[in-house]
Parts: sequence; structure tokens; C-alpha cells
Amino acid sequence: MKTISLFDRPLEIRDTETKGRGVFALEHLPAHTCIEISPVLLFQKEQYENHGQYTVLNEYTYVWSAGRQGLALGLGSMFNHDRCPNVYWKKDEPNRCISYFTLRQVHPNEELCISYGDQLWFDDGSASSHNHYDQPEEENSFLQNLLL
Repeated sequence: MKTISLFDRPLEIRDTETKGRGVFALEHLPAHTCIEISPVLLFQKEQYENHGQYTVLNEYTYVWSAGRQGLALGLGSMFNHDRCPNVYWKKDEPNRCISYFTLRQVHPNEELCISYGDQLWFDDGSASSHNHYDQPEEENSFLQNLLL
């Protein structure tokens, strides 16, 4: 399958062996780099309960306020899950977008992954559901500043 280049960003979408398509770095990315700001298409609660949850969209949406679901456009819905993610995401509900930041330095050809949380709807191949990622202090500090 052909890879998709993303203009001036050093990222591309590729097929993976086990996870479907994913986002990969083409060059070194420093820690704490904003790599994507995805606009979000919102579904009203009733739309999602009556229709959306029964489609493939159910695997790509983010929980939003007031019972709504948001579909991240751009790269936002292409990031695969990892229990030890190298990307953090932050919702900006007033502006209906999600920003994605590297948590640590990322190497060329490394897949960029986020955490989908602890309540997965699929087997992620980890040995235990108690295999949690302990963030280094530097990452905790960075995340605290993002949340302010």
C-alpha cells in the first residue's frame, strides 16, 4: 500500500502489521512538540446513540461534553493505541479541536501512539491489564502545564 505524505510535517500514514493504519515520524521529533491540531466533527448525543455507535465511527470517536461524541479529522483518528504512548492529546472543547504533543523524543520511522485508556474494547496484546505506564517526572510536569 502507498504511504500518504502529510505536506510539510515530517509524518506519514502507513499500514502496520497488527494495528491497521497508523501515524509514523519521518525524522526526529523533539519532546513536547505539537505534531497535530485536529478539528473535531461533533455528533449530538441522540445522533450517536441512534446511529453512530452502530458504525465503524464508534472505534474512532472521542467522548465530548453533554453526551456528544467527536470525530477528530486530520490525523486525530489515525493514532493507534499503546499502553506506553509517545503522544499525549488534549481536547479544546470551546474551539472543537484536539491537539497532539510528543511526550518524549521520537525517532525516525517510529509509530506515534496515544493511550486509549484502561477500558479497551479490543485485546491490545499486553500481558496484563495492570501494565500501566508510569510517566517520568519530566512528562508529568509537561502534562500539568498543558492542563492549565
